[in-house]
Amino acid sequence: PFMEFLQAAVKGTGFILVLTERGGIVLEVFGDAEIVAMARENNYVPGCSRAEEVAGTNAISLALAEKRPIHLTGPEHWNVRHHRWTCASAPVFSPEGLLLGTVTLSGETTNAHRHTLGMVISAAEAIQDRLREREIALEKRGVDALLSSVLTSISEAIVTVDAAAVVTNINPAACKSLGVSVQESLGQSLARLFPGSPELASLLGPGKDLTSFELTCERPDGRTHFVVTPYVMNAGGQAQGAILAVRERREFLNEVREFSGLSAVFTFEDIIGQAPALLRQIELARVAARQSSRIL
Repeated sequence: PFMEFLQAAVKGTGFILVLTERGGIVLEVFGDAEIVAMARENNYVPGCSRAEEVAGTNAISLALAEKRPIHLTGPEHWNVRHHRWTCASAPVFSPEGLLLGTVTLSGETTNAHRHTLGMVISAAEAIQDRLREREIALEKRGVDALLSSVLTSISEAIVTVDAAAVVTNINPAACKSLGVSVQESLGQSLARLFPGSPELASLLGPGKDLTSFELTCERPDGRTHFVVTPYVMNAGGQAQGAILAVRERREFLNEVREFSGLSAVFTFEDIIGQAPALLRQIELARVAARQSSRIL
């Protein structure tokens, strides 16, 4: 696709743009009809070989052998039939550094210009950048698919956000806890997911204290209090996003009590007595115990 884009760059220049694979086989030739016809006279067409043992010393074969940009003009080509040509060729490498082939500009010798080599170097680098972008995109899709699979399979409510605190993933447990759907959550800011806490928009801002914090969410069945524990993802010293573990405050406190050993040793049934005043106090205590407020 990028070669087709570059085709517009050579239109009307008297040059052809040529793409070869690592063995020197020509894959594509782009250019105006007149210069393409001239190339055809020398069998410079898709499917031909420009390997040195077949076509003699030429810019393509040298670029493949030396793995660096090469510019040859006229008699610098070994084959006398190529003396009418000036060719600039640059190798193209994969993101892993593997030699893939070359991109070449070829034209008549009278059109030789030192800037031609710079053009093919830029074209080769642009192709390499496009390949790198494609590989990164494929890797990201793979990571996102794996993350989505993991998040779906665990029972804990999890929300992931990017550096701008925009929701990138939310698992079914979190959707159930927050009373939202995946469709209405993805791509939304965390502050919009929790309208009562606008400060979440700058959750990953510099100097933020990323310890567990409490927030409130309005669900269809009423207001619910949550405790959110953030796990920050850093790269190069900068926060790239965070994984947020979301738990209802009641469940969080129960876990704290369980791990700290602060469990009730006695229950209301352990209180002995039938006096009306005492029973009244027990009833008031039962009402208070259903709340999450501290009680004196």
